[in-house]
Amino acid sequence: MVEAIRINKASDTPIYIQLADELKRLLAEGSLDPGMKLPSVRKLADGLMVNPATVVSAYRILSREGLVESRAGSGIFVSANGMAGSASAGAGGDDPYWRITLGDADAPDKGTYPSGSGIIDFSGNAPSRELFPVAEFRSLIDEVIERDGGLAFEYQEPSGYEPLREALATLLVDGPPVDPDDLHLVSGAQQGIDLAVRALVRPGDVVAMENPAYRGATEVFRAAGARIERVPMTPGGLDLDALAGVAARARLKVVYVNPCFQNPTTQSYSDDVKRGLAELAERHGFIVLEDDLLSDLAYDRPTPLASVRSRDEAGRTVYIKSFSKILMPGLRAAFMAAPPALRARLDALKRTADISSNGLVQRALELFVRRGMVAPHVERVKRHYAGIYALFAAAMMTLRDVGCAFDEPRGGLNLWVRLPEGIRAIDLHAEARVRGCLVVPEAAFDPEGVDGHIRIGFASASAEDAVRGAGLIRESVNVLQGIGAGARRGAARVII
Repeated sequence: MVEAIRINKASDTPIYIQLADELKRLLAEGSLDPGMKLPSVRKLADGLMVNPATVVSAYRILSREGLVESRAGSGIFVSANGMAGSASAGAGGDDPYWRITLGDADAPDKGTYPSGSGIIDFSGNAPSRELFPVAEFRSLIDEVIERDGGLAFEYQEPSGYEPLREALATLLVDGPPVDPDDLHLVSGAQQGIDLAVRALVRPGDVVAMENPAYRGATEVFRAAGARIERVPMTPGGLDLDALAGVAARARLKVVYVNPCFQNPTTQSYSDDVKRGLAELAERHGFIVLEDDLLSDLAYDRPTPLASVRSRDEAGRTVYIKSFSKILMPGLRAAFMAAPPALRARLDALKRTADISSNGLVQRALELFVRRGMVAPHVERVKRHYAGIYALFAAAMMTLRDVGCAFDEPRGGLNLWVRLPEGIRAIDLHAEARVRGCLVVPEAAFDPEGVDGHIRIGFASASAEDAVRGAGLIRESVNVLQGIGAGARRGAARVII
């Protein structure tokens, strides 16, 4: 059986989804008979050279569709109605749950489809390219080349161009002063997360993260062999009581948080939660890995939202700040502010990863920061997004009569929309996609969750897209509400 399964580990599609697809294909082809026992998780994982958790996730997908069943003490078997289930799953077996790729959920800082395609793409967690300061950076790059010549194209220090680190240190007015030597330039927040985790986490270490959470961080922790504890979100941020429970029963190494307009829930941590998290870190000895993408984009205040770092008197925070959302994703520019004890380790890991980040970009960014160009650009960006947000929120408010709702974030780039009870987000994703509207289901961030929300990225939307997209989502909800009762009456679900 293993030799018949085709997995492409270079694909953007998560391996557990590829594996579920392959098992469904074998069912449809008749290669797996009803009642047949499937390989154990360990055996299939070893045969495919994948993590056992990957096989568990794939089996759970098939279980939810009624294609396989778990028998206590015996193993996992093809259901008696497995063939019928395979034929009826989704539209001819093309259930979009299997098609959720990393690109749909988060990874690229751009939409999936180009403008003019006719597709309304709300799937990207992306800034609008209309706001990119292209002209400013073109002028700054020309100036750097004229001033520095070939020096701009040499390798930089692994920690980054020193004048830029000094300039960025002046931006961190929120919280304790930082030594420029403890700032590390990285090629985007994702690399920052990866380097921090490699510096701090060993296989088997226990880490905690929000649930649901940014999937890119989840994948880094999995690659490091960490044991991940999921902590639920509350209206004020991370559930500190639940986190304290985790810390009481396990030695926590790292807690990953995204406290400002959290991805995907759009929630922002209250000041009490930020302080409480910092106090728990000091009490239990773990590091807070703080991922800040959007603190600058609070529409109703002149200053950024406060960081956890600013409430951390014990110095147990690794703070990652990206410029992808407020400047341009293609700069691949971000920095980490880390405790001095990590300085040498992070430099060594950065040197191993890619030697150093782009020197020309660092030198241009240094001029952008030094000349006070950041603040006016952020204000321009905020005004634009606040206008789009108001239009989009108003359009989505019209869906309240069909059971949709959301908490207004008043900042950031997304909405997190609760669907009517009984409607799965992966089904809504499918219906909306057929109509030319792309949204991201909760299952993309939490495959084990209730899947009752969709994330909608409004930043690149026009006013016309906002209104038309809301209408397409309404149509999709109406269709699912119309067919839901009949589908639920005959559903049989077995959870492994």
